[in-house]
Amino acid sequence: MLNSRTVNVRYALIQGLYWCINCVTLGYASFFLLQRGFSSSTIGIILALGNLASLLLQPAVAAAADRAKRPCLMQIITVLTAVSGVLFVFMRQMQSAGALLAVVFTLTFILHNSVQPLINSFAFYIERFNTAINFGISRGTGSLLYAVVSVILGYLTVSAGADIVPTAGLVLSVLFIAAMSLFRSFKKPPAGNSSHANGVSSRPGRLRLNRSTVILLAGTAILFYSHSTLNTFMMQMVSDVGGSSSQLGTLGCYTALLELPAMFLFSRLCRRFSCA
Repeated sequence: MLNSRTVNVRYALIQGLYWCINCVTLGYASFFLLQRGFSSSTIGIILALGNLASLLLQPAVAAAADRAKRPCLMQIITVLTAVSGVLFVFMRQMQSAGALLAVVFTLTFILHNSVQPLINSFAFYIERFNTAINFGISRGTGSLLYAVVSVILGYLTVSAGADIVPTAGLVLSVLFIAAMSLFRSFKKPPAGNSSHANGVSSRPGRLRLNRSTVILLAGTAILFYSHSTLNTFMMQMVSDVGGSSSQLGTLGCYTALLELPAMFLFSRLCRRFSCA
């Protein structure tokens, strides 16, 4: 079995690559769709539908991952990412606004969003092999690599145009799948370890009965409203003050770096303060 440091580095790489893809699918969504001829209102509708569909799909995918012996969690994550990679290829070939491009982009966005809770759950899956995961540093690595990719894409879009966005998505998807393959030895958990966290159920009925969880989710949704709005229309705001996609990349880098202190110090904060 791999040592704890190696496992943490590999998990941090998975988080990092996932958030790099997020930079493509969300951070540069408006830039890509505007360049393809979509209006701001249509872009808002596309991303709103993507988020709503993800909200419905995520619990179903999580429940399927809980129940399934084969395929395992790793395989589900890999398959969803592989399908996203194929959709990036189709996006690259579509040069103008249309219903088909809107559907393909929305599907890519939905699949990408559906992977996020599975990657977080994968940390708990790994810990069943008696390996502690430092989630704060791993997630912070995601923000750090997001910042790097944001700047790189910002410069590339100036010279290569919108086509570089789905191309980058495809390359990052391939790298992500390669990183997932590093956990081949984790396919079969040790005997006696349950795949369910204590007291947690993914069944909708259970969620309805837990009022505290519903209140927490409602509060989180409200908190993320401004976050989602800014990310969706950042390109429009940058353009409105005379900026370009290069400045969009720099701004994305800056906002991602602001997350690092809280994420890298998360373990210390949890030791000193309660979650409440």
